[in-house]
Amino acid sequence: MRNVAKIAVPISLQSLIASSLSIIDQMMIGSLGEATVAGVGVGSRLPFIFIMVVFGLTSATGIYAAQYFGKKDMEKIETVVGTTLWLGVPVVGIFFALSFFTPGAVARLFIGDAQVIEQSMLYMRYMAIGFFPLFIVQSYNAVLRSTHHVKLPMTAGLISFFLNTVLNYLLIFGKFGLPEMGIAGAALATTLSRFAEMSIILFFVYSRQLPGAVMGRGLLSADRQFVKAFLMTGMPLLVNEFLWSVNESVYVGIYGHMGTEQAAAMTMTFPIQSFSIAFFVGISSAAMIVLGNLIGEGREEEAYAVSFRFVSIGIVGAVLIGVVIVLLSPFYGRMFQIEPETRTYFEWLVRVFALFLFVKVSNMIIGGGVLRSGGQTKLSLYLDLAGGWLIGIPLGLLTAWVFKLPVYGVYFCISLEEVFRLAIGFRWMKKRIWIKDITGSEALPSESC
Repeated sequence: MRNVAKIAVPISLQSLIASSLSIIDQMMIGSLGEATVAGVGVGSRLPFIFIMVVFGLTSATGIYAAQYFGKKDMEKIETVVGTTLWLGVPVVGIFFALSFFTPGAVARLFIGDAQVIEQSMLYMRYMAIGFFPLFIVQSYNAVLRSTHHVKLPMTAGLISFFLNTVLNYLLIFGKFGLPEMGIAGAALATTLSRFAEMSIILFFVYSRQLPGAVMGRGLLSADRQFVKAFLMTGMPLLVNEFLWSVNESVYVGIYGHMGTEQAAAMTMTFPIQSFSIAFFVGISSAAMIVLGNLIGEGREEEAYAVSFRFVSIGIVGAVLIGVVIVLLSPFYGRMFQIEPETRTYFEWLVRVFALFLFVKVSNMIIGGGVLRSGGQTKLSLYLDLAGGWLIGIPLGLLTAWVFKLPVYGVYFCISLEEVFRLAIGFRWMKKRIWIKDITGSEALPSESC
């Protein structure tokens, strides 16, 4: 466990930076009214799905890089990077087209308010331009973290955070002679900061020849046999993250059709949820990396014992943070120009979130860290599919449209699917079915595609 802090702390700090940025974004946007706040919530749905699909793809990148790093095989790590880029560029193109050319059709899936739809369309078009640098950053960060080079992603993320904050202020409110762009300014600031972050990552990876510094044809070429092996691990992850993000977006659609006030209240909780979860992103990532390294080194018994320590750390930390966010949430809610009813909805939603936080964190560590460390990505897929599509969505539709519960009651019932996933995931973890060396049997012939 000696490497856990070295890996987890920088990753968690980077996630906290990104979540802090969301809070700052929302505080600035919040002064523009409920329609704009809801517009960000709706407009961020497609970018969110894109981010999760990229996360699924680059999670496979991280799994292979971690196990190859455990074997000290740096050449095959370059093959992993080339494969990731080769598979990912078409994905970027598809999501860019949807977000840039058809934002109105996407927004109408989530809400019927014309003013909110107009705001979300502006937001999506500017966000679409930043999809490519986001993909590049996530691809190289996956390799850097899996090979214990965690400070560069953290530093680049920190610079991006400060740049985004300054640009938000300048572009949202039109300071120092710049145009007052409102919600479009927030999206443009995010996009510009992503280009800056990509430039920093690529400059240092290639100037210092860090792991993943692929040159020439290797950038967009891939070995046929390895692509098949990669997809066997990565496709369940990609499908998992896609369906999970669609699942979460269906929830947003349910809240959105309950009314603008309830949709705005839920949107206000998103940065708090992200900020709270960010503390544990590093632990989940460290679990996948450390356990993957141990499996690659053949130390399977140690990997099994260490997996329980990761989950225990997450539970204790989640309980403590849950208490803190309940105490501080009323102060956060007062920063927004919203109606008292919306503020009441918000405060109850935060309480429900805090109640389930330790369950959410446990699922993140088990599903996103432990099970994936051995390449058992289908297990995570089965968990998320069953929890979201068989329990969460039916309960959400039933409680919102049949029983007409308030938004926090609907959110409570939807969150019950997390309890189901934890019960199944913990059982699979104890049965050791996730411990597998996925690099031992696959070969990499020279034929490329």
